[in-house]
Amino acid sequence: MGYLGSILFALASLGLVEGLELDPVPRPLAVLVLLPLPHLVGLLERRAALAGRFGWAARAARLGRAVPVLGQVLAVGLFGWQASLEIVFDAELSLFQWPHPALLLALAPFVVLTLLTIDAEARASAAGHGPRPGLRSFQARMFLTGLGPICAYVLVAALLGASELLRIGVEEVALWSLAFTGALLLTFVVALPRFLRATWDTSPLTDGPQRELLDRVASLANFRCRELLVWNTGGLMANAAIVGLFPAGRRVFFTDALLRQLGPRQLAAVYAHEIGHAKRYHVLLFLLWALAFFAVLDAGLTWVEPQDGTLALALAVAGLSLWLLAFGWLSRRVELEADLFCLELLRDGIGITSALQSVAPSAHNRNSWRHFSTSRRIAFLNRAALEPEVGRRLTRRLRGAAALGLVLFLVTAGWRLAGFTEDYAGERTLVDLRLGRYATAETRLEGLGADADRIPEVTRRLTAFATAAGLADFEEREDASGVAAGYAVEAFESDRVDAAAAWLGLAGLAGDPIAGEAADWLFEHLDGLPVPDPEELELGPWEPWLAGLGTPP
Repeated sequence: MGYLGSILFALASLGLVEGLELDPVPRPLAVLVLLPLPHLVGLLERRAALAGRFGWAARAARLGRAVPVLGQVLAVGLFGWQASLEIVFDAELSLFQWPHPALLLALAPFVVLTLLTIDAEARASAAGHGPRPGLRSFQARMFLTGLGPICAYVLVAALLGASELLRIGVEEVALWSLAFTGALLLTFVVALPRFLRATWDTSPLTDGPQRELLDRVASLANFRCRELLVWNTGGLMANAAIVGLFPAGRRVFFTDALLRQLGPRQLAAVYAHEIGHAKRYHVLLFLLWALAFFAVLDAGLTWVEPQDGTLALALAVAGLSLWLLAFGWLSRRVELEADLFCLELLRDGIGITSALQSVAPSAHNRNSWRHFSTSRRIAFLNRAALEPEVGRRLTRRLRGAAALGLVLFLVTAGWRLAGFTEDYAGERTLVDLRLGRYATAETRLEGLGADADRIPEVTRRLTAFATAAGLADFEEREDASGVAAGYAVEAFESDRVDAAAAWLGLAGLAGDPIAGEAADWLFEHLDGLPVPDPEELELGPWEPWLAGLGTPP
């Protein structure tokens, strides 16, 4: 997770221009002036370290890690990098719109500066003894591991967006959006072990004493996996991890440093600890609580947002903050349960305690967000060995947490799903209107009979306008938009501003953004609205009309 924060900040920068309403002049070549920054900061760090000014060296190192995000912000907000790409690809690249493949190119300054920063850090860490290729390769792979899923999402979404029916359906129909999100999540869970296997520098653990020892531990725990892998980090990390929910695709990773550092009893304890996470279903526990938590948060936002946007924002911030606290609370206790599983499986307190002291010696007396301190974990194991009720109490607490999460998820998700099902017909009709399939929209409403009253009034009104004009289904959205705009002109010329607003709304739904803005303005200011000069309407797009009536909010 080392690069995840910077990647998210870089993504947020893509909403900078739109959010702050900036209008930078496109100067894409100016981005080149940012390229020397990582090595300049790295040079300052090396000189400060060689001069014994280690405080300044640490500050320079922190600045160096911030350079990629700062450079991305400058590229987008000052040099107009994103605006330049929009001109080249003739497309809007926005976080608030359906992702376009070129959105990935908008992150190019951040990606390049990150790779240059990794190289600069490798040179700075060498302290005059030459660059460390192992560090450079390891950090680059870790960065690409964090960036890969985001790139995959953008590409998959862009591929889906090639079908207007699927794209608009996911945008408008809650059930389709839920299915799309669920499919992405399932794909990510299934593909993650193979993705890490390919992204990290890994190799199968060869036959030998260590492999034999690990196989015995797995047999004792009745644990199965696809393969045991050595994660080559250049000796930079001592860690182990089991990735994957299902035995057929599950991989177990041991870093090279861990395999060299630990003796047999310690290595067996570390593996038993990781198996404890799998056997106690801790990944499913976290997933369940994440689903439950965000289902409750979504329900709360749905309830308050139409009433108070400020309250909705405050609720979202408070909810996310609470989630971070809850995640930390849960994470620290599942680590204790994995330690307890190891102790019960191997009956070797010395093995697990010495492994904890060897793997994380610097955290002996310091709690972290996800782990209790080493001393506290050892104290818990000692108490659990003397008083079995201590361990049973922890297990009951976590099982209670799982049960509570399941109840919250089922109740909240059931309520939201019922709402999604009830809204489906109206949302599906709106999809038909956006696609210019007016006859299909009318047929769908007629098929509902008395239940058509549940459809939003605006959707029913717009469908009625299209049906009264005898409009059928259009093959292309652009054709539907042009016809609706023509009817809007006729309505204006006949002084029927309310009808013009409806036709502009249909044109906006079919893909004319200016007509959509005009319709929104009209619907908001319909009472007492002056009628524009018809001659201005004949000039083409709706800018003259907007200039005559005022600027939409």
